[in-house]
Amino acid sequence: MSRYSFLGILKAIVYNPRQMGTPQVQYLLFFHIDQLRLCRTQELAHPRTSLLLQTLQAIFCPLLDYLTVRGRRKMAPASPLARLPPELKQEILSALPDVWSLRSMALTCSSFYSAFINAERLITTRVLKNHVDADLIPDATAALRSSQLKPRTWREICDFASEHLFSRASPPASWTTLDALAVSNLHSCVEYWSEKFVKEMFNTASTFAYIDAPPAGPLSQNEKNRIQRALYRFEVYQNLCRDCDVGENRGLFICTFSNCENEQLASVHDYLFRAICPAYNDLFERTGNAFTAVDLVEYGDDFDADPIQRLLSRGLTHLRQIVDLDFGEAQHRALDSLRSPARNPLYAALKDANAADDGVYLSEYNQEEQNRLARKTLPLIQDPDRGPLDAWAWAHQRQSRSDFVYSDSQIALRARGYCMWDCARLEQWHIFQKAWEAPNYPYQGDEQMSRKAEMEMWCEKHPQY
Repeated sequence: MSRYSFLGILKAIVYNPRQMGTPQVQYLLFFHIDQLRLCRTQELAHPRTSLLLQTLQAIFCPLLDYLTVRGRRKMAPASPLARLPPELKQEILSALPDVWSLRSMALTCSSFYSAFINAERLITTRVLKNHVDADLIPDATAALRSSQLKPRTWREICDFASEHLFSRASPPASWTTLDALAVSNLHSCVEYWSEKFVKEMFNTASTFAYIDAPPAGPLSQNEKNRIQRALYRFEVYQNLCRDCDVGENRGLFICTFSNCENEQLASVHDYLFRAICPAYNDLFERTGNAFTAVDLVEYGDDFDADPIQRLLSRGLTHLRQIVDLDFGEAQHRALDSLRSPARNPLYAALKDANAADDGVYLSEYNQEEQNRLARKTLPLIQDPDRGPLDAWAWAHQRQSRSDFVYSDSQIALRARGYCMWDCARLEQWHIFQKAWEAPNYPYQGDEQMSRKAEMEMWCEKHPQY
């Protein structure tokens, strides 16, 4: 219905005023008025848009309300839902699961639209909290603000870090519809990748190299929040460092978080790298030499493969589109990403997070010092469960501070998200009963092994690539 232009609707009303009484015309008028409101909020519209919007609302809203209440003889009677008091309509709107459902409901008829407009910020804020857990709203806010940060100068990034990284800024007390829609979109993407992350972590019977793990139970809220918070940190990093020439940005970001939190971020990075490889390689297979200066990425390659780092730098929403879209659209988006270099890849930032080697193993520290090193800084988020800290300390007992973050010895552990789980789950897996020993072979899961075999067969058939 949105294909009808606003001027076309006005012409139809001028030539046939009776059409003002039809529900379809009422819906279309409110739809276009709502679009003008969004344009004005985004500051994308012409300066006269505000005056035009006020005029349209002053003329059409009372007229539509009059037609809705009085009606015409041939006009269909209002539904029982539309005849509810405004307060009940607002309660119904506030109970919706997400902001997009709220927007759709508000545009169903003029009465619900009016009820929504009269308490827009209050209703929008309630619905956003229905969708996003309260503990994650500060992280979602940081991701939104980092995407809006333009230009990304060193001063701007320092100001952002002071507000959202060095301290945990309080989220807005109320939300506009536009900002809430943006956060809702990003959170849906975070939920998508979180579910896929968990599925891969629990995909095999053997969670760690030598332990037969029992079937995975449902995630606790703490575990779910840890994974989603790490995904939000991934998004913030890419927003801050994607197109910026200031290399200090990545150090400023990484040093803000504890060693344990950086290992969580590394687990997300490695998972996304593995998740996007098949889509990229499939694109490479189909286009052949259409890629210039990029090559096929094999699973034996390090995580610093430049083509994948370029794709990762575009953020979670872009990665989801590449994975989910059909070949033609995915090709277009991927080629756009591959044209620009990854200036500050997260891989390099994680490697730079370590201090110089002092030759002292973690096992030589006392318990208090180990806890301090696991945190490194006072965490902004007080995790109520010790599982992640204990897992990090267990995995690094035989390593010095030059390998506390993103060490090759923990590749297999990061592939199972070892710093994401509650202590109860880790104890169920009995991982603390034996000291961690890194396998002397590169970690490759079942899916990676299968994919690598397919790629080797393809390369044999196409030696020119």
